[in-house]
Amino acid sequence: MTTQALLTMAIGVVIPLANGLLTKYEARKARVYLQLVLNAANGFVVEWLNALTTGTDYNVREALVNSLLSLVVAIASQAGVWAPLGASDAAKRSLVGAGSARN
Repeated sequence: MTTQALLTMAIGVVIPLANGLLTKYEARKARVYLQLVLNAANGFVVEWLNALTTGTDYNVREALVNSLLSLVVAIASQAGVWAPLGASDAAKRSLVGAGSARN
């Protein structure tokens, strides 16, 4: 497994928490779209960093694969780790959405 794939997956694990921190508690549609945008950005930025550090050409296909990998990891970590631990709800109730969260 390449360093690029490992970095993509590592960032994908924390994207659901960042998503919860950046959106209001009731904004379910916004969280879905933000999840897609954050994962796409992750894939393209990791590929850009790979191209910079290795001196290779930027590969859009690899960036799309990284984005998809990040989305799968983010959804799996949300469902399998963050939701059962209550971390995703805690993130949704803090920062941006703190004033609008229902207790």
